[in-house]
Amino acid sequence: MKREGKHILIVVFYLDGTDPGVLIAADVAEGETEIQLYMTSVLATCPETKFVLFSYSFGTFAQVLALNNPTIPGFAISAIIYYGSAFWHPGKPENRGTATKGTSLAGNYSIATPAIYEPITADYCLYGDYLCTGTNVGDAHHKYLDSKWQTDAINFAVGRLKKDGIVESIVDTLTGE
Repeated sequence: MKREGKHILIVVFYLDGTDPGVLIAADVAEGETEIQLYMTSVLATCPETKFVLFSYSFGTFAQVLALNNPTIPGFAISAIIYYGSAFWHPGKPENRGTATKGTSLAGNYSIATPAIYEPITADYCLYGDYLCTGTNVGDAHHKYLDSKWQTDAINFAVGRLKKDGIVESIVDTLTGE
C-alpha cells in the first residue's frame, strides 16, 4: 500500500513453514536473521516503509530475538503483534487477551520484548493457551483467528499506523486508497 510516498508492510512470521506467510524459516536462528535482512532490504529501496510485525506461536521466538538485536531497524516498526507468544509474561503493559497468570514456554528466560517496543506491542494470550500460560484448557492456542482478538489486533495496528501518520482510517488500510 502506498500513501503519500510512504509504504506499509505487514510482515507475518511463521516458523517451520507450516503456515503461509511473508517470511518462513526452518528454525529460530534463521528466522531472526530473515526478519532483519528482510527489513533492511525493504528499507534500502523504500526508506519510508513502516512495518507491522506479526508472529504466532513458535514464530514469536525468532521475532523476539530479532527485536533484541540492536541492528534491527526499530525506527521503521509501527506495531508488533503476537498471538500465543512463547515469551508472554503476566502483568506486562503490552498484554491483551484473557490470560492473567501462568508461565509461558520461554517464561523462565531473561529475554523478552525490549521495553522500548512495549508501547507499540500487543501480546495476545488466551486463558488455557499452553504456549503462553503453560496450561492447556481446550484448544485455546488455536482460537485467535476469526475472533474478537483478531479484530482487536487489526484495530491496534491501524491505531499505531495512524499515530505514525501513515493511514487515516481502517478503510485506507483495507482499500489502499
